Amino acid sequence: MPALFAIAPLYLSSDMRDRVQTAVQTISEQEGLLLSGISIQEISLNSVRIVARAHYRGEDIDRCLDINLSTVTSTPCEEL
Repeated sequence: MPALFAIAPLYLSSDMRDRVQTAVQTISEQEGLLLSGISIQEISLNSVRIVARAHYRGEDIDRCLDINLSTVTSTPCEEL
């Protein structure tokens, strides 16, 4: 999916922008992730998929999380 279409809801709705921002910030705090290491992969009306790069000594580890926008909870993605 082209990047613009994956994040189009952010451009179309200020409410969606606020919901996604709040959810991503909350999950990053809960999971101990740096916001600078997070990239949004896909957005739907109910969820956002992010990939977070954990910066450790040695090889960086990517974590994929699906965030439910209603409950602001995360689950690991099925695949990265």
